[in-house]
Amino acid sequence: SSEKQHSPQHEELLKKQSLEQQEVKEVLNFITKYAKPAVIVVIAVCAFFLVDRYLKSSRIQKETEADAALLMAGSAYDYQNILDDYGSTPAAPLALMGLARQTFNAGQYEEADALYSKFLKKYSKHEMAVQAEFNQITCREALGQIGDAHLLYGEFVKNHKDSYLAPLAMI
Repeated sequence: SSEKQHSPQHEELLKKQSLEQQEVKEVLNFITKYAKPAVIVVIAVCAFFLVDRYLKSSRIQKETEADAALLMAGSAYDYQNILDDYGSTPAAPLALMGLARQTFNAGQYEEADALYSKFLKKYSKHEMAVQAEFNQITCREALGQIGDAHLLYGEFVKNHKDSYLAPLAMI
């Protein structure tokens, strides 16, 4: 009688063990099937993250070097080197303005005018674009194009009446 009571319990236990073994096999099959792709994805994500960090670090290093070179620049040659070596950094517009100023101060007004024009084409939204526009008019004046410069100064005042350069343009 006690054997009959244990028999259904024993069968239940065997079913339970069989189900557990089946579940273990399914989990192992799942792991076997998806482990390799999962590892590949994890490695790819890590590689992407490392490359991204490296590129950002390199960009920051390059920008730091460009800023240091800009602080030390004192000649047209120095500014040109910054443009050549660090043309994609935020220092490039300032180096171009410095080069144009040095060129103007050397009496090369046509070249300076071309550099200011290049600045305005490349960096039209830059905070120094108004200064470049004013300096370009100054180049025309220095070249003896007084009539053109007079008209351009007038347009400058109309377009930039709130600029700190407007009173100078009026003079």
